[in-house]
Amino acid sequence: MREVATIAQAFFDLSATVAGIAKVEFITGFSLDELKHLARTPLLLISPHTMYPTYGRHRQRGTQLLLNTLLVSHNRRGERADSVAIALMVTLDALDAAVVNNDLGLAIQPFDIYQRKAVEVEKGLSVVRTIYSTVIYDDLAESKFTYLSSTNILQTVEFGLVSTSFQVEEIRDTNDYDWALDGTFKGYVRASKKKYELRFIMIPEALKTQLLAMKQVGGEITFYRDKAEEATMTCFWSNDFNFYEERPRCWTGSITIHES
Repeated sequence: MREVATIAQAFFDLSATVAGIAKVEFITGFSLDELKHLARTPLLLISPHTMYPTYGRHRQRGTQLLLNTLLVSHNRRGERADSVAIALMVTLDALDAAVVNNDLGLAIQPFDIYQRKAVEVEKGLSVVRTIYSTVIYDDLAESKFTYLSSTNILQTVEFGLVSTSFQVEEIRDTNDYDWALDGTFKGYVRASKKKYELRFIMIPEALKTQLLAMKQVGGEITFYRDKAEEATMTCFWSNDFNFYEERPRCWTGSITIHES
């Protein structure tokens, strides 16, 4: 998959900027003999693997991607094992700070730690295996809202609309039906209206702030399901602002919009 190569390369480039990591390499396999003769450490080894279509626990349609990494460090002669272990943990903390809760600006769910454990190797060599996970979105629409600010300036909020198990797009029947006094059933025809329930899962803080500003202004919104096409509808935001910080700097919530 071309997406895997793009994501792995972005992860590689970001990891290479982390202080304390001397070198980053891709691998398809490794042996202890190879690790024993490394020239530069700490060394981060990365092996990407696509896994399986995601289901309910990921809440968005996509394919799970696991990045299997090894952080390797040689103990210099005379160094105490505990000081080496602490130094390695400091480097891991710096790596996590860079990559965890980060979507790398790509159409993926922010990275998380799937698994971490020390690898048993011989004396003088410290290795920690960390598997980072993300979800590559299968179905993504580039969408946008436009609205007028309180100072009557047109504002635009662009976002990736990801299919989820909670997403609802429907045409609502707004006709009125009632029984007449003579017992007959009558209908009062009105134009049908669209309703969308949009689920935003672990979006960046900047987008959450834009959505909050739009909610606070109130009034009519124009929704473009495809931002390059005609407007889908003019609408209003009907539910409360319910976004919460699911992970640091990653926000989850929903927006219900009704056609005006």
